[in-house]
Amino acid sequence: ELYSLNELHEGKIAKELALKTFRERKNFLIKKGESIPGETGIVGESYISCYLGQETGDFDLGVFLLEGIDHFENFSISDFELIGVYCTYLSMLLRDSKVYPSKSEIYLTIATSILLLIENTNNFFKNSRLEYLLREIIRVSGLINSSLDLSRLLLSVMESVKSVFRTESCSILLVDKEKSELYFHIVAGEKGEELSKLRIPIGQGIAGTIAVTKKPMIINDAQTDPRVFKNVDKAVDFVTRNILGAPLIVNEEVIGVMEAINTIDRNNYNSNDIDLFLSFSDAAALAIQKTRLLENLAK
Repeated sequence: ELYSLNELHEGKIAKELALKTFRERKNFLIKKGESIPGETGIVGESYISCYLGQETGDFDLGVFLLEGIDHFENFSISDFELIGVYCTYLSMLLRDSKVYPSKSEIYLTIATSILLLIENTNNFFKNSRLEYLLREIIRVSGLINSSLDLSRLLLSVMESVKSVFRTESCSILLVDKEKSELYFHIVAGEKGEELSKLRIPIGQGIAGTIAVTKKPMIINDAQTDPRVFKNVDKAVDFVTRNILGAPLIVNEEVIGVMEAINTIDRNNYNSNDIDLFLSFSDAAALAIQKTRLLENLAK
């Protein structure tokens, strides 16, 4: 039996999804515009619905259901995985608990355990992500030491940056000293062909500013920040929401700029991103320097 469904949500869709989750003992991630499996209706919100209980056996507790997410259109895969792990641990905790209404300390014990559960779930995902980041950094380092094809190497670095920082697009702009401009050398993401035709004056926009200051920058409200070079968005019909950028420096000279554009499943870039992003920008600068040195030796 399911309890308090009317209190949980009065909507028909949430009830149907919760019932399906409970009956099938399965977790579901439903995005806007999709249908609940086996149903014909289209949902207007994103949902995560997770079974609480033991998938095999007769220990059925209920359903943990989330409807809608602020600032984003849909819950992400990482959200779904995190909530799934949380619900698994919560089911284990409740399975081994006994609640006596007359003894309030039991409730306190459960509340404390849930706080520990949340912390352990977060630590699980943090450790998993750290392992992934380490693997990516090692992989990029190996590429730099093995590849002579600069464009292919840099594109691989950009794809890693997109994956690690979960962004829509990532690009490398190089300095044209004669014209005092930056031009798009590599773009991983949308609008690559259109962007390759554009140039940004050094000193203008975020990339141009980074090229002058030699310092990384985070812009989390690109649509209202006057420093953002709006001509690029207009030229390629794109909306830049936020930017993470860093200089490419060789022998104390800026040879270009690396940028990551638009976070995918989080609201903003943060200061914790900078050190890791600099690791990738340093790797890209090293790759460019190595290739240029080899080209000079070959002449």
